[in-house]
Amino acid sequence: MLNRMKTNFPCPACGAPVDPAPGKTTLPCPFCGTTVTIPPELRLAEAPPPPLPAPEEPRFDPFAAAEAARFDEEKLEEVNRDQKALTDTLRHTQTVVAGAAGAYALWAGVKRFAPGCLAGLVILCLVGVA
Repeated sequence: MLNRMKTNFPCPACGAPVDPAPGKTTLPCPFCGTTVTIPPELRLAEAPPPPLPAPEEPRFDPFAAAEAARFDEEKLEEVNRDQKALTDTLRHTQTVVAGAAGAYALWAGVKRFAPGCLAGLVILCLVGVA
């Protein structure tokens, strides 16, 4: 625990008052230059560094935003390439979806009419046997 009442101590060589420095265990006497060891009860903890200032928010620059949004030839080619890839994918997907819709319609028809067809077939087979 720090002794708050006594903040300095005498130099053992010349007797001049010596103020302890934060974070130090030894220091030179300001009067005679003798290296003095600070007593443990008077040692001060090193002060924490001041907090860093918060970084400033970047300001909106409309001219930079307009420059970034401007289409040059390279960006235009990239957009056209992406658009063509998307169109080709949609055309391919359209045929797959059409085939799936046809398969679903066939399955729905078979599911609905198969029991009746099977029952009629059984009846015809029984009538034909008799």
